[in-house]
Amino acid sequence: MRLAIGELSAVEPDLIRFGWQAVTADTPDAGAELEVVWCPAVQRCEACGEDKRQRDAVWLPLCPDCGQLLQVAGGTELDVLQLTYLTESD
Repeated sequence: MRLAIGELSAVEPDLIRFGWQAVTADTPDAGAELEVVWCPAVQRCEACGEDKRQRDAVWLPLCPDCGQLLQVAGGTELDVLQLTYLTESD
């Protein structure tokens, strides 16, 4: 299984991996792989036309260069991107 998890989704990838291992343990699916695709959020200043990076993991409400309000894009994903399974005949 392949999941997309966004930075702002309030979902911790390591906990999802741990849960996956716990649910599949001692089942025919034990050892099934879970791939997590991390989707970072981006702060963008429309006035400067640039993406602004977080400094010390602090979200900035205003552009450090021009003072305009920053727009947040992405980071809310929680999507199943791919699910592959095999039947007993495979």
